Amino acid sequence: MVRIYFYLREGLNLLNDFKYLVAGILALYVVLKIDNKMVMVVMFLVAVPILIMVGYYWVHKARKSLDWFGVVYTTHFSKYNIELIESQLKTLEEIRDTLKNKDKGV
Repeated sequence: MVRIYFYLREGLNLLNDFKYLVAGILALYVVLKIDNKMVMVVMFLVAVPILIMVGYYWVHKARKSLDWFGVVYTTHFSKYNIELIESQLKTLEEIRDTLKNKDKGV
């Protein structure tokens, strides 16, 4: 049930974002008083690849920076949770190394 809700919400978000693209192109079409409808199609075809490149950059570069800033400047309780996870990871790595050394000695 949660997956269905998630997919529904993501689909609606995509349609909503697409709606803004179409509204922007229509607004530009009306403001510039363009008579040729083919220009509107060309505007759409030019906008989509540009938005794909911007989206790629956003996902692979900008979002990572935002996540990092969110971690660095987070609340005290979130920082404690992250420090606790790092401590657990270090302890597990030490246990793994100890077990590897015992296996080699046997």
